[in-house]
Amino acid sequence: MGPLYAVDMSKPATHAQSAAEPKAPNIARFAPAEHLHEARLQLLEREGSYDSARFFDQRADELDALLATFLDCVFEQSQATALMLDRAHISRTMFAECGVAQLHAVGAGFADCLFTGCRFGSFAAMESSMHSVEMRDCHIGYLNLRDATWRDVRFVDCVIDEFDAGGAQLTRVAFPGTRIESINLQHATVGDVDLRGARLHRIENVEYLRGTTMSLDQIADLATAFAASLGIRVA
Repeated sequence: MGPLYAVDMSKPATHAQSAAEPKAPNIARFAPAEHLHEARLQLLEREGSYDSARFFDQRADELDALLATFLDCVFEQSQATALMLDRAHISRTMFAECGVAQLHAVGAGFADCLFTGCRFGSFAAMESSMHSVEMRDCHIGYLNLRDATWRDVRFVDCVIDEFDAGGAQLTRVAFPGTRIESINLQHATVGDVDLRGARLHRIENVEYLRGTTMSLDQIADLATAFAASLGIRVA
């Protein structure tokens, strides 16, 4: 692995700070609550309040938990066609080995949460906020973070087919061991976003990478895209 570089493009893109060594995400140590009561996934409802509940090995079609509150909960091996968490508040909650074809979390707030071994066809998290969250060994087909505010988030050994963070605010976000097929940071405000350790296949609008940190090897692999953004024809 070659030396790292803080990408500082001249095209319009705002950034919180530019430094050679980005600050690592500050993520609280997560441990599920010791005493949980069993709950039925099918009984999730709008504006519901769930405290120390364990949803285990259950399947459902479409679930609507809009504006619901989850505190110290665990979703374990839960499967659903669609899960609506728009404007929900999720704190100290773990999602383990869950599979959701369409996860909607528009305007939702996540704090001190862990996602591990999950599979999401699409994760619509526009205008959401996420703080002190780790995603580990997850596969996300389409992650939509447009206009979201994500701070202190780490993706570890994940696969993200399409990462769309247009207009988002990303601070102290890292991607060790994560494969990203396509990433778009157009009009995003980024600070201490560490792309080292990520396997990047395609970057849309590379001029908006300002404020990220990449390794020299990554920049070399994406040289053609960088050249095109500067109007340079590679012959």
